[in-house]
Amino acid sequence: ITFRENRWYCAEVISQRSFGLGSYRWRVSNLFPEGELDANVVLGLFTWSDRPEFAHREIDVAVARWGKKELQSNSQYVTQPYTSSGHLKRFTTSSVANVTHGFTWKEDLVDFFSEWESSPSGAQSETWSFVKGSLPTAIIPQPFDENAQMNLWLFNTSG
Repeated sequence: ITFRENRWYCAEVISQRSFGLGSYRWRVSNLFPEGELDANVVLGLFTWSDRPEFAHREIDVAVARWGKKELQSNSQYVTQPYTSSGHLKRFTTSSVANVTHGFTWKEDLVDFFSEWESSPSGAQSETWSFVKGSLPTAIIPQPFDENAQMNLWLFNTSG
């Protein structure tokens, strides 16, 4: 993330093809080199389709405080739409050098996972399963034309 000539510039990587059902994994190194991530910075690791069906087929892992410095948790798993009850789980990953985030997308569930090393605790992890039919709104997106994406961006550029 860079500020030049009175504008913010952020990074995004988009796969050129759809991978469909299966495992998605991102290994993130040195996300917090100076300590905690700024409250306005968002790391998004997700699938996305420009078509609106199945909430754009968006399945997310996000490292973000959404502009709230006081928010204890700094990460979340989401099967969109995030505004539907039970579609989002917040958790905390510590300021560590290497974290692996991802999910396994199946026809009837999405299994999320995060793994990291933290001294002196050693290996730590977080998991969550979003299961089709577990809630009235629990629908698993069906694959079609989504892409795997990752981005690093600012939630609030005025703060």
